[in-house]
Amino acid sequence: MKIKLFLGLLLVVFTIGMANADDGAEISKLPDYGPEQFQVLLNKPNVIDIRGTMPELVLEEDKKIWLDQINRVGLDTSFAVELKPYMEKNGGPIIMTGYSSDGCLFVSFNANAKGTFDETKYINNIYEILNNKSTKLGVKEIPVVFEYESIPVEEEAPGFTVFLLIMVILVLYGKAHK
Repeated sequence: MKIKLFLGLLLVVFTIGMANADDGAEISKLPDYGPEQFQVLLNKPNVIDIRGTMPELVLEEDKKIWLDQINRVGLDTSFAVELKPYMEKNGGPIIMTGYSSDGCLFVSFNANAKGTFDETKYINNIYEILNNKSTKLGVKEIPVVFEYESIPVEEEAPGFTVFLLIMVILVLYGKAHK
């Protein structure tokens, strides 16, 4: 009887864990890229400005190639010495940089820094750095979204919680049968 109860609990916990692991597993199609994509991004409330040129891409393979190029540029520029003075850890407003499936690089300023620096001057300087770096890598007029974001907070992964719960159940079950 106790083993059946234990196995039933284990099955329920495992099922819940698998359901959580499947969340968001569906792969969605990338958006079409082009000037209209800039307008969609500009309508987001946290976006300050967008610089550069978005290529017209509708074929899935072309979009993947473009994202690969943007990723390489993003990786190269995220460690650029020229950007260090603008990073938050050095007293600047940038909390993160990267690229998104929207087909652009992004530069995120700390939302708490809003109004404490000259946005236009910073955006001009940062875009010049990013565009110079990307041009050397073969991407001219790199599209960059400048936005405000809150500092990200790490969340605990649901899979780890399920694993921990199973371990606790096993320990308690073992102690009950000694």
